[in-house]
Amino acid sequence: MKKTTVKQPELVHFQITRGCNLRCWFCGQWGREGFFSDAKGAEMTLEEWKRVAAPLNPACTGVILWGGEPLTSPFFAELAEHLSTRGFPLGLVTNGTLIHRHADLIREKFKTVYVSLDGTREIHDAIRGDGVFDAVCGNLRGLNNVVINTVVSTELVPVIADFMKLLEQFKPREVLLQQMIPYTSDGGAPDLRRLQLPATPFPARVIPHGDAGTPCRSPFRHAHVTWNGEVMFCTDFYDFSAGNARNGGILEIWQNEEAERFRRRVISGENPNCAHCSWRSCETFEV
Repeated sequence: MKKTTVKQPELVHFQITRGCNLRCWFCGQWGREGFFSDAKGAEMTLEEWKRVAAPLNPACTGVILWGGEPLTSPFFAELAEHLSTRGFPLGLVTNGTLIHRHADLIREKFKTVYVSLDGTREIHDAIRGDGVFDAVCGNLRGLNNVVINTVVSTELVPVIADFMKLLEQFKPREVLLQQMIPYTSDGGAPDLRRLQLPATPFPARVIPHGDAGTPCRSPFRHAHVTWNGEVMFCTDFYDFSAGNARNGGILEIWQNEEAERFRRRVISGENPNCAHCSWRSCETFEV
C-alpha cells in the first residue's frame, strides 16, 4: 500500500478526560467491565491539549471533545474557547447531564452536540441512574444543534415508536440508533435490521454492527487522542497506539510507520474488532 496522501486527519477526537459522573452498566469505559476502572497515569493538561491542536489546520480538520464525560473537565470551557477562536468546527459528545453548566458556550460555539438518550424515562434511568432522564431532557430544551445517540436495548424495541415520538419535542438534527455490544454471546443485543421505525419529522439512522463492506476508512481520515496522549484511529479500539502526543507532534505521528502499518492491517482485514464496529462503513468524517 502506498503511504497515505492525507496530510492531516479530517476529524480528531480529543478525549479530554477519562472521568465521568455516571456509571452506565453497558459502558465500555466505566461499566461492568469498563477498561478505565483500573487505568493509571496522569491526564493531559490544558496546555498539552493546546500543543496537540497547534499544528492542525482548522480549514481541514474538525475537533470533537469527549471523554469520559468532557463536561467534568475543569478546563472544558477554556479549551473550547481556544479551539473556537482558532476557527475549528467543534463537536461535543456528552451524557447531557451537565450541559447547563456551559449552556451558552455549547449553543454558540459547537456545531454539533451528540447527546445520549437510550429510551423512555424508565429505560434510560435503569441504564444511567435515577433522575438522569429528566436532567438530560431539561438540558436539551433550547439547543438547536443536537444529535441524539441511542443504544438500542431489548427493552427499547417494543416501545420504539413511543420513544421516537418523545424525541420530537427536542427537534433533533438526527437520531442515531446504535446496536449494543453485548459482553457475552447471550447478551441480548437486538437485531437492528428488524427494527421497525415510525415516520418521524427528523432523520433517524439505524447503525447495526458487522457491516461487511469495504475496509474502515477511519485510519485514513480520523485520529483519536486519548486522555493520556496516545494517538490512535478508533474511539473504541485501545490496543494500538501510533505514538504519544506528549512526546511528538500529532501530524508526525499521523504519518509515521506505525500508523502506516496499522492502515495496512486494516486494509488486509487483520483487525477482528472491525467486524462488530457500528462505524465501519462510515464515509463522512466531520463534526
